[in-house]
Parts: sequence; structure tokens; C-alpha cells
Amino acid sequence: MVKIREGFVSNSSSSSFVISGKGRSTIRIAKEMVKIVHEDYSGEELYGFDEEEVAALNKIEDERFNRVLKLYEDDKDFDKPLCIPWTCNYETYIFKNEKGNIQVLTCRNHFWDDLPYEVIDHTGEDGYYSIDRPDSFLDLSDMETKDRKKIQEDHFGFIEEHDE
Repeated sequence: MVKIREGFVSNSSSSSFVISGKGRSTIRIAKEMVKIVHEDYSGEELYGFDEEEVAALNKIEDERFNRVLKLYEDDKDFDKPLCIPWTCNYETYIFKNEKGNIQVLTCRNHFWDDLPYEVIDHTGEDGYYSIDRPDSFLDLSDMETKDRKKIQEDHFGFIEEHDE
């Protein structure tokens, strides 16, 4: 079970944490995170959408969920930097850091305590923008390798100007 310490309260929903990389791959962590996101989004009431629109959005979420879970069945060998661009508020980045552990940059609007891993370090919301990351990530929505700017353009239509 993940234990995320919150250093202080702010209006930001960004968060970052480190999971031991021993025997774990980025895709294994991503699959567990996608399960949580899928559970959060499935059947959710969406204000301003009619039943038909909600059904269409749930179908898209189910397709993404099933596609990611089928990826790289032998996931212990798949350790590329990954991006889950459909997490709430912020895209989620998962990659091995310089110590061989798995760094996760995400939002805290999902209940990551349900992850079956222990957090070995928590860098808090400041870590989302200050931690060095790889130049490119495999975007799990379309399986293309992209830089962060391209991921944001494709999914949000804008680029954040924080650290580039």
C-alpha cells in the first residue's frame, strides 16, 4: 500500500513520489495506476453531459483501460518512460530515475494509496515541475513516443510554460 505524505496544504493538485524499482518496471506501475484511474472514471456522473455522452465517454475509458492492461505481457522487461495523459488535472509521467527507482509525477486527485507498492520518497507538489525527466515518453493513449510539449498539445491543446 502506498503511503503518500503531504508536506503542506496548497491549492495545487500536483504530486510526485518514488517507488522502489527493484523487480519493477514502468509498465507494471502504469498498469496499476490505470486500474485506479479506470475505477475512478467508470460510471462517474459527469455534470453537463447527457446519458448518451456519458456512455460514449465510458466506452472510451474502457477501451483505454483494456488496451493498457494487454500491453507487454512480459512487463518486467519493459522499462521505458511512460505517460498516462488522461489522469485528472495533470498527465502522469512514470520513469526510472538516476538511482534505478521509479519516479511518478502525477496529480493527487486519484487515490494512489491503493497502489500495491510502498513509496520510498515523496517529493511533494514541487517535484512535479522541478525533477529532471527524460526527453520523451511513450504516450499510452496512442502508443507514440513524444516529448512533453507534444503530449500536452495532443491532449490538452496547450503547452504549460513552467520549465521548458
